[in-house]
Amino acid sequence: MGNMILERQADGSYKVSEAKAEMQQELPETLTAHMESSFGGIGATLDKVTGMEIAGIPVGEAAVGGALAILVDRIVINKLDPTNKWGSWANLGMALVVKKWGGKFLGSKTADAAALILTYEAIADWVTMAINKVIPATGTSSQVFKQNFAAPASPSVVAQASRVADDYYARAFGR
Repeated sequence: MGNMILERQADGSYKVSEAKAEMQQELPETLTAHMESSFGGIGATLDKVTGMEIAGIPVGEAAVGGALAILVDRIVINKLDPTNKWGSWANLGMALVVKKWGGKFLGSKTADAAALILTYEAIADWVTMAINKVIPATGTSSQVFKQNFAAPASPSVVAQASRVADDYYARAFGR
C-alpha cells in the first residue's frame, strides 16, 4: 500500500486516496527549482566576487569565504553553542553543511571558500589546544606584575603602608 492522501471533494466531504509517484516528486522539484532561481542570481554574483584574484592571490575567496565563515561562526554557532564547548566540532560540522548544501544558494566557489575557512578555524583551534598542553601559555609582563604586586583583596591602610615601607627599606639597604 502506497502513501495515502486526504482529498477534499466539491461537496465538502473528504476522500482517502493513494498518492501518485509524480505528485510526490513534483513538490520537492518545484521547491528546489524555485529556491535555485531565487538564490541562483546571488550565488552567481558571489561566485564572480569569490573568483577575484590580485597577482594570483585569491583575494575574493579570502574576503567572501572569510566573511561567510565569520557570520556562520559568530551568529549560527554562537546561538547553538554559546559556551563554545563544541566550537571546533561545530565549525567542522558547519563546513560540511556549507559544502554540501551551500553551493546551490551561495555558488560553488563561495561555498568551497567558506567551508575551507571554517575547516581551517577548527584545525587551528585543535592545534592551539595541543600546543598549549605541551607548552603552557605564560602571562604577559603586565599580568605578572599585577599578580606579584597587586594589593590584597581588602587591605587596610596600615597594611598597605607597612608593605610600601618594607619595600622601600628592602631596596634602600639591599635586603
